[in-house]
Amino acid sequence: VQKYFFLREKLAPLGINVAKINLSENGAWTIELYDGTSVNLGKSDVKKKFDLFIDIAKNILSNEAEEIESIDLRYDNGFAIRLKGEI
Repeated sequence: VQKYFFLREKLAPLGINVAKINLSENGAWTIELYDGTSVNLGKSDVKKKFDLFIDIAKNILSNEAEEIESIDLRYDNGFAIRLKGEI
């Protein structure tokens, strides 16, 4: 619950609403946004990856949000964005 409120507080000023946060059995974090976008933070360096997500949100989501299905931040040197309708 504490993580939910922390994330909501950080993302709300950007116009991004968190629907739910999931911690899987293997320790991986996933954020589900109200618009249906899934954000996979993985298991390691979650704070660093969340900060990267904030940068992505400021620069990409603000213009392309309706086209994005998911954002995968599990990588050490970058991230992947899946657009809606991609296979």
